[in-house]
Amino acid sequence: MQIFFVQIENPREGGFFYWFFKYILFSAGSLLLFVLYLFFAFCVVVLQHLPPVPQLSSYQDRANAVTSVYAADGVLLAQFGKEHREIIPLSKIPKELIQAVLSTEDRRFFQHKGVDVWGLLRAIVEDIKALKLVQGGSTITQQVAKAYLFSDKSYTRKLKEAILARKIEAQYTKEEILTVYLNLVFLGHIRDKDIDVYGMAAASHQYFNSDLDGLTLPQMALLAGMIQAPTRYSPFSARWEDVERRKNQVLQNMVEAGYLHHDEFQKQKQQPLLIAQKKDTYHEISPFFVDYVKKWLKQTNLPFSPDEGGYRIETTVVPFLDVLASQNIDHTLRRLDKRQGFRGPEAHLNGPDKTQFLEKI
Repeated sequence: MQIFFVQIENPREGGFFYWFFKYILFSAGSLLLFVLYLFFAFCVVVLQHLPPVPQLSSYQDRANAVTSVYAADGVLLAQFGKEHREIIPLSKIPKELIQAVLSTEDRRFFQHKGVDVWGLLRAIVEDIKALKLVQGGSTITQQVAKAYLFSDKSYTRKLKEAILARKIEAQYTKEEILTVYLNLVFLGHIRDKDIDVYGMAAASHQYFNSDLDGLTLPQMALLAGMIQAPTRYSPFSARWEDVERRKNQVLQNMVEAGYLHHDEFQKQKQQPLLIAQKKDTYHEISPFFVDYVKKWLKQTNLPFSPDEGGYRIETTVVPFLDVLASQNIDHTLRRLDKRQGFRGPEAHLNGPDKTQFLEKI
C-alpha cells in the first residue's frame, strides 16, 4: 500500500485547510460561471424562437366577436358565437373594478417593468407556507404575453413569457397594457349557452345583465376574483359559499392595497351579491326566423363563420307580428286538435319501460 503525504512548501502562506478552502472556492466559482454560461446560451436559443412583440392595438381585429341579429325596429333578436367579447376603452371601466383587479392580480403593476421579482418571491414564500400553490407570480403584463404564447406548451414558455413581457413594457404604456388585459381575460364558460366569456364588459352582461357602470362593488369584486379560477368561482356553477368567500377576499385585498377603508369593507361585505343572467332573446322572440337567418349565413361566402365574425345582421322581421302569428297558429292548432277528439294512447308501456316511465314522472 502506498501512502501519499501533502507537504506545504511555505507554511506561512497557510496550511492544508487554507489551500483546501481556496480549492473549494475556485471550484464553486467555476461551476457558477459554467451555469451562467449555460443559462445565457439557453436564453439565446429561446430568443431565436420568441414571437415578435404583439400589436396590442390590433387585438380587437384578431378576437372573435359575437354576431348580433336585429329586427326591423332595432330590437335585438339573438346573439350567437363561440366566444362572447366586448371591447371597451379603459375610460369606460369603473375605477373600483380596476382597483379590485390590481389589488388581487398585480399590486405593483405601475411600479415593475413587466416582471415583479419581489412579487414572485412573495408568492413562493406563501406557497411554501401553505404547502401548495396558493399564489401565482405572474404580473398582468406576463398574462398578456401569455395570451400570445397559448400554442407553446414547452417548458421554456415561462421564460418566453417573462422576456416578451419586458418587451411589451418597453413598447406600450401601462394604460394600454391594462386595457388589453381587462378586455382579453378569460372569465368562464356558460354551459347552457355553450359560450366562453372574455373581458369584463362581456362578463358583466352575462353574469349580472348590466353594464359595467351599473355594477355594485361586491359584483366588481367577484369579477376580479374570477380571474384566478373562473369555473371554481362562477356564480352559475360554483358553490355559493365559495363565491361569497372569494368576493370577500377581493374586498379584503382592496383594504390591504389601500383602495378601500376598513369600515367600508365591513359595509360592502354585508351587501347581497345579486346575480341576473342575461336574457335569452334567441328563444323568446323569433327563434325559427333567427335559425333561418343563421342557416342562410352559413351558405354565403363570408370570410368568417357567423360564430366567429362578429357581424351585425339587420333583418325585416317585425317582432310583435311574428309573436302574434305564432300565437294564432298555436291557438288554431289546439282548436283543430280538440275537434279531432281523443285518438287513443300514444303507446302501451309494460315491464321495464313502464317502470322507467313511472320513475321519470
